[in-house]
Amino acid sequence: MRVISGSCRGRKLSPFNHDQIRPTSDKVREAIFSILPHTKKKAKKILDLFAGTGALGIEALSRATPDYKDRELDLEPRHEEQAKQNKQENLLCVFIEESKKAADIIRKNIQTCSFEENSWIITKTVEKALPVLSTKKVQFELVFIDAPYKDLAPTTCAMEDLIRLNLLAKGATLVVEIPSKGEALPSIEGLLLEKEKKYGDTKVCFFRFD
Repeated sequence: MRVISGSCRGRKLSPFNHDQIRPTSDKVREAIFSILPHTKKKAKKILDLFAGTGALGIEALSRATPDYKDRELDLEPRHEEQAKQNKQENLLCVFIEESKKAADIIRKNIQTCSFEENSWIITKTVEKALPVLSTKKVQFELVFIDAPYKDLAPTTCAMEDLIRLNLLAKGATLVVEIPSKGEALPSIEGLLLEKEKKYGDTKVCFFRFD
């Protein structure tokens, strides 16, 4: 599993093997970012729910930061340079993951890509973490939701809570992964389904918040 594009292109990310963690494949991740509007590929406020390994949020951070010519070299001076530049970019990705072991993997992957200054990991359930975020008065432009459950209730609740708690910026994009077989997501007031694509067992739905 690697970062596909952007300032950290090619960086290898650590996996986390667990029945309740099903990381988005490189193929699906690449497809997601090819579909996203250009403005959202450079989003400054990103939220990764049920984050797993953090691959989606890290990919978004990588694409939102300047590219570097010397991508193949993994030298400490360049890490320091990149970390300094990333901090100046005013980027933030919040990773919400209830598993402490998975959160440790996210932290390791963040360090691999020098995004410590741009990341906040909340080790709580999404249900408990979103009210905490709402006290920070931050609104997100790009949100990833990939709940590791066949039951769509946690996903639906997360989408509703994002609106109820005023966590979405106007025009925000929500990228929601659900099983390709089974029930569809219900309609939620304020969210417009713009596109959906199937990739094997996964369906990716793109919503816009108005």
